[in-house]
Amino acid sequence: GWKQWDLSASMIGNLNDKSYTVIIDANRRFGNHFSSYLHLQIPQGSKNSDYGATPYSAATSVGVKFQL
Repeated sequence: GWKQWDLSASMIGNLNDKSYTVIIDANRRFGNHFSSYLHLQIPQGSKNSDYGATPYSAATSVGVKFQL
């Protein structure tokens, strides 16, 4: 079960304006050649800050990979 999953969470922040972005990644392997992934970014901060000024409230990417 869990040997096929890779999970990670990280945060990048600016201490001067107290803005940050939370990043969550999940990968699931299916056999030796296929995997699926989910990447999520959630920025926080005021509209004048480095990370709060992004034009989206969350960014999501989902896909399937094939590797030889």
